[in-house]
Amino acid sequence: MKPTRDKLLSRFAFNLNLRRYNLEQVSFAAQSAVDTVQQVQAMAGAAKQLKTQFKSKEFNLDAIDRLNDEMADLMDYSNEIQVGASQILPATSSTRVVNPRPWVEWHPMTWLLTRCEPSFLELNGIL
Repeated sequence: MKPTRDKLLSRFAFNLNLRRYNLEQVSFAAQSAVDTVQQVQAMAGAAKQLKTQFKSKEFNLDAIDRLNDEMADLMDYSNEIQVGASQILPATSSTRVVNPRPWVEWHPMTWLLTRCEPSFLELNGIL
C-alpha cells in the first residue's frame, strides 16, 4: 500500500520541523559555549586583579581593623552622649509648652506671633 500524498507531506513537514529544532539546539549550544568562554575569561581577569589588590599596601587588614575599632568607639561615645542628653531633658508627652508671650492668647493660628516682632495690634493692646 502506497502512502498518500497528504501523509508524505505530513512526514516531510515533521522531519523539517525536527531538523529546524535540531539546528536551533546546536545554535543554542554554540552560543552557550561562547558565553561560557567569555565568563571564564572575565573570572580569570577578576581573579588576577583581586590578587594584585590584596597584595597592595592600601589593603592592610590591620589598618582596616584599627579603623573599624575606632569607628565603633566613636559610635559608643555618641550613644553615651545621646543617653545622657535624654536623661537631662526627658521627652514626655506631659511636658508643657510655655507661652513666650503670655499677653497673647496661645492658639495654633497665632504661632507666627511668637516668632516675629510684636505687631501694631499687639503693641496697642488690641491682641
